[in-house]
Amino acid sequence: MGMNCNMENQKQSAVGKFVSEKILPPIMKFVNTRPVRALQDGMVYALPLLLLVQFS
Repeated sequence: MGMNCNMENQKQSAVGKFVSEKILPPIMKFVNTRPVRALQDGMVYALPLLLLVQFS
């Protein structure tokens, strides 16, 4: 049983390594573009107002 658990941890770390090396860099490149950042900032500024209106 202990050996099976160790193999699962290695498999997860291999998947995590693949995601970190191959998938995350293009996603982060896209997320850090100016239009996406503007959308994020707009949502952050609008959120308190939306919550205030919702609970009024």
